[in-house]
Amino acid sequence: QGLFGAHAVRIEDLVAPYRRTGGFDLLGRTQDSIKSEDERAKALATCGKLGLSGLILIGGTRTATDAAYLAEYFAARQAPTSIVAIPCGIEGSLMNPFVEVSLGFDSASKTMAALVGNICTDGASARKYYYFLRIMD
Repeated sequence: QGLFGAHAVRIEDLVAPYRRTGGFDLLGRTQDSIKSEDERAKALATCGKLGLSGLILIGGTRTATDAAYLAEYFAARQAPTSIVAIPCGIEGSLMNPFVEVSLGFDSASKTMAALVGNICTDGASARKYYYFLRIMD
């Protein structure tokens, strides 16, 4: 299934219902990682079979690492497919001078800020309770 199984779906007609909803339901999720030479070869074969000029990997640090290894593998074999990694995650583990913010971080930050604000308002009005919050590790 997915990249290793050359599973592909054209999304032109599927995109409209997902506009402005984040899109993760459309994209799906996998726990697969590209660790072995055989898996990189399968990815290269799939990209060639589908005629892909680019492959986008969206995820955290493990996905970015996989993308780097895959890009090196494709470049060494002069593959026409470009590899792009898009950082995604609420923990901000990929932030550096080149990555200002990752997908999901802004939404998570705003949601947590709203929750903290609501609890502050509740605490200020009740004054008889103590609140201890732990937000994200």
